[in-house]
Amino acid sequence: MEGHFLRGLSKKEREALRSRIEVILTAVLAALGDFNVVWLALIAISASACGDSLGYVVGRTLGSRVLDWIERQRWYRATSSRSIARARAYFKRRGAWAIVMSRFLFSALGGTINVIAGADSYPYI
Repeated sequence: MEGHFLRGLSKKEREALRSRIEVILTAVLAALGDFNVVWLALIAISASACGDSLGYVVGRTLGSRVLDWIERQRWYRATSSRSIARARAYFKRRGAWAIVMSRFLFSALGGTINVIAGADSYPYI
């Protein structure tokens, strides 16, 4: 049954659907009293901050080598070289806004923006 339902969706759409289902399930379980909402919020915020920081550290330590490697990949295209060039140009103009927007409004871009922030040596704090 699941295979028929998900067959028409792309990989990104399936991942987005799974994460939304997980969030809804977690909210239902928290409402039923199966989860402690305070601990759940603390863990979610901590995990989010750690993920963002890890992306920044990878970009900072490996710099543009990571972006060059991503651009050269033929078997798996996480993003195109044109997208990376556009993100770098945008980041040079509006770095702080790019971070805020990717964190709260366009979370799908968060990983890429964090790596670019590290690669471009944007101040961490």
